[in-house]
Amino acid sequence: MSTRLPDPALLMRLRTRQLLLVAQLGLAAHLGRAAAALGISQPAATKLLQQTEDALGQPLFTRLARGMQPTPAGEVLIRFAQQLLTDFGAARAEMQALTRGLRGLLRVGSVPGAMPGLLAPALVAWQRHRPARGRQRGGRHQRPHARPAGPWRGRPHARAPERRLPRR
Repeated sequence: MSTRLPDPALLMRLRTRQLLLVAQLGLAAHLGRAAAALGISQPAATKLLQQTEDALGQPLFTRLARGMQPTPAGEVLIRFAQQLLTDFGAARAEMQALTRGLRGLLRVGSVPGAMPGLLAPALVAWQRHRPARGRQRGGRHQRPHARPAGPWRGRPHARAPERRLPRR
């Protein structure tokens, strides 16, 4: 199954620097501040924005006396540029984890008797060697709610036995 790019010619004309500028303009709403945040000059930022608008064929920002306001098309591109940069950051973090050897998924199953004496100390030792960054709880096969433990487990309409306290 192949997926076609929606407009490969347009995508070839857009550059990462242009999307960075658009995302930064969405935050700063001022060309000078956005350029300073990216470490480029204001004339270079003006040229990048003009090239972006030319490539897309529509204005992305309205120039005001004190700053810039995104047009509806600009708001759309800001949102997608920010999402693209967020996704790229996540991909970069995942690639760095792979180079450090942090990959895979650990799934643990245990009987209740092994939990306190064997499994808990082993998990504590494992966590010392694996930092908590990016750790996920559960997975795609995890049920949304944990099932209760005990002999009534697995029975859909069974309730846990009630315990009554002795009267005084």
